[in-house]
Amino acid sequence: MNLIFESFFISIYCVILLFFLLSLNIHIYYIILIFGFIKHYFGYIFGIHNYYCNYKLNKTINNKNIIIESILESIWFYFLYSIINKLSSNIYIVFFIMGFITHILAEIFGIHNYFLINNCL
Repeated sequence: MNLIFESFFISIYCVILLFFLLSLNIHIYYIILIFGFIKHYFGYIFGIHNYYCNYKLNKTINNKNIIIESILESIWFYFLYSIINKLSSNIYIVFFIMGFITHILAEIFGIHNYFLINNCL
């Protein structure tokens, strides 16, 4: 049940970020790349990563890989957008779904465990 709640929270976070990024008035593919980067990077800045480390392992975050992880997340969202964009013409729904799916897949494929092992002290 926590996974669904977390995925929903991340999806809302994605829609809020999109709302601000759309005001930049640049091509959607640039928005996606910027979005993927700042979604992950702001997760660190806003303490979401630290909360996750504390909640799962009772540890704190180490940001040694934050830039690389943020770039990888940008690439992931670029790829995912090219698929999900075909399902809906509403950009907010697309980003909501991308956030939800990304969080679920990261849990299923062990990306969250990798993050915990490598980033929590």
